[in-house]
Amino acid sequence: MPCLINLEVPTVDYYTVSRVESKLWERVPWRANLILAAIAGGFRLSMRGKLSRVNDRQANYKDKQVPDRVSPFLKNLNVFQDPIYQGFEHKPHQGSIGGALLLHGFPGTPADMRDISKVLINMGWAVDAPLLPGFGQQIAYLPTKQLSDWVTFVERKIIQMRNEYGRVVTIGHSIGAALALIAGVRVPPDAQLLMAPSWKLGGSLRGFLWPIIRLLARRWRPLKNVNFDDVHVQQGIIRIVPDIDLSSESIRTELRQLNVPTAFLEQMAKLGGRTLWAAKKSNVPTQIIQGIRDDIVQPRDTNRLSSAIKFLSESSLVNGSHRLTDPADGAWEKIELAIERLVQSPGSGVTNH
Repeated sequence: MPCLINLEVPTVDYYTVSRVESKLWERVPWRANLILAAIAGGFRLSMRGKLSRVNDRQANYKDKQVPDRVSPFLKNLNVFQDPIYQGFEHKPHQGSIGGALLLHGFPGTPADMRDISKVLINMGWAVDAPLLPGFGQQIAYLPTKQLSDWVTFVERKIIQMRNEYGRVVTIGHSIGAALALIAGVRVPPDAQLLMAPSWKLGGSLRGFLWPIIRLLARRWRPLKNVNFDDVHVQQGIIRIVPDIDLSSESIRTELRQLNVPTAFLEQMAKLGGRTLWAAKKSNVPTQIIQGIRDDIVQPRDTNRLSSAIKFLSESSLVNGSHRLTDPADGAWEKIELAIERLVQSPGSGVTNH
């Protein structure tokens, strides 16, 4: 068994840290910035060999480690039982204009895409909103999933819809948008709409420190020191695990002890790099919508992603938060217009950058 230090990473408000990083970076003279970047780059290169050896040792024990990554606590929770959290399809009785694949975000379910589906159904489109592997009732197994599991799943869905309907568009939210972009490189739809595409795992400082964290840490306890009486904390947890009783002290104790393997965070980091790669490779006509009030996906990150896409038909900054799929969020009219543009003329009106 590989001997690794079980370092527990403290809970961090990623949005606050990103703002602090930006301020610090702005205040540091440009020469110092170059020096820091050079040091960080050299450090990452020196760590590459060590990380490779660690990953090799971990791969040899992969089968033994997987059960350790499944939380018995989450596995035994009776959550996501309501059918609304399951994947759903709609096939028009009189045939359809085409098929729309709807991909939810993290930590979401197909329930988040139901209002989007109603708009498409009213336009005569078939809809498939699947549950991504490791979400919903499978939440306990989420840490065992890899980026390849999600991408392959989405690719197969696009192929199935292409065979059944001929014409296919994809609509993704948050991580679902990132997966749509990645899968669309090998299996392109006719057009795609990306809403608040989530592809950045933290800011520059965490990017520099990640090799150390990955080498030394095997688990992360994100809820170890949180205040469960805080309304915002409760709302965040209930979004991930609905119907959980946060008033129970035994439940709170279990949540504080809940481990998230850094191997899973590594997959999220890979998703980020792969998304930017896909943006540069994509030949799919693309629309992007980003909420100006989004405190999870930063507008500047979405702007960087959109600037890499060759066939970008439109990129809109709207008065919304990260919950763009919610009609009450504030940008629903813009969302409906984007969907209309997407399905009325997939592949047309494309601007080459």
